[in-house]
Amino acid sequence: MFLAKDGYERPAWHIAAERGQLELFNKLWEVANNVLTPEELNNMFLAKDKFRRTAWHMAEINGQLEVLHKQWDWAKELLTRDKLCKILLPRDIAERTAWQLAAERSHLELFNKLWELANKVLTPEELNNMFLAKYVKIGTDSRGVK
Repeated sequence: MFLAKDGYERPAWHIAAERGQLELFNKLWEVANNVLTPEELNNMFLAKDKFRRTAWHMAEINGQLEVLHKQWDWAKELLTRDKLCKILLPRDIAERTAWQLAAERSHLELFNKLWELANKVLTPEELNNMFLAKYVKIGTDSRGVK
């Protein structure tokens, strides 16, 4: 159930994050935390859809700050520093991090929160990589070609 995916390869976790369905998101976590192995929970946090977006990206897309907070709180309890970095640093198919999506969509509160969280976990070099990650404009492929 938790690992089943829709046509875009999104599990329910991604969809609830994107839509900001906090009650569903909380219930999914509650049940997943009781039935999935630690490795499966890890995979749930790091799962990517066909556009290489994680639930972290999905929460950012529609400015779901409360969902982002929940994901972070749960991830901190479960994941190692290296795995937390994998939540903060993955790039979507257009090579954008969630932090870049927040900037692109003018989600200032999310942008600031992502920066705050990143500063707690990432090294200066990793922060530079997040900040300087390749940016591709909407309407282009991952190489920047229309």
